[in-house]
Amino acid sequence: MPPTIVTVDGSEYADVALPLALDLARLIGTSLDLMTRYLTRIVAEVWATGADATHCAPPHFVPTRAINESAVSSRADLLAMATAARGPLGRVLLGSVADKVVRTADHPVLLYRQAGEIGA
Repeated sequence: MPPTIVTVDGSEYADVALPLALDLARLIGTSLDLMTRYLTRIVAEVWATGADATHCAPPHFVPTRAINESAVSSRADLLAMATAARGPLGRVLLGSVADKVVRTADHPVLLYRQAGEIGA
């Protein structure tokens, strides 16, 4: 079965999507590709759970393009990522990788926003 790609950048808001992705992967019987530039504490913690997960480094440093290209090359069935939920003004001023991925991906995207955040 194709993997689910989960973006992990070490930020507090991004890492909250990981438990949801782990539960979903176990439920549907798929593996996880943890996409991060470096092996992080979070990746080590996922491996410690015994989850079927691999680490994949982005092919370059343009996040949206890297995520979409990795999804195509690994034949992912789902992209899972968190959003900072900056709201419309924040997206205009700072940009949003999650927003760009949703608009450009050829794969389904699961976005997770932490409860209680202001924005979107």
